[in-house]
Amino acid sequence: MNPEITIDLRLVPVERRHEAVEQAFARLRPAAEILVVSDRDPRTLHEALDRDHPDEFTWAVLTRGVPRWRVLITRSAARVAKDLLDSATMTAIL
Repeated sequence: MNPEITIDLRLVPVERRHEAVEQAFARLRPAAEILVVSDRDPRTLHEALDRDHPDEFTWAVLTRGVPRWRVLITRSAARVAKDLLDSATMTAIL
């Protein structure tokens, strides 16, 4: 494991935590990883990412529980490739 981005949410104000991860995810290359460290269960973060980016990532809990949660989010290369192919196809049609 060699994550491209590490975000320690314990240092981020609660109201900005999801936004911080969303912004990092948007910059993430296919097959790259984000390591998220949190002091609380990141279940709602997982639900939000799943809602906003279905089939675009994998989620692996590395450490569970107090005082620290560690989650590895990996951007799915297959979904990014499909989106690029769909975009190229639409451009060719137009």
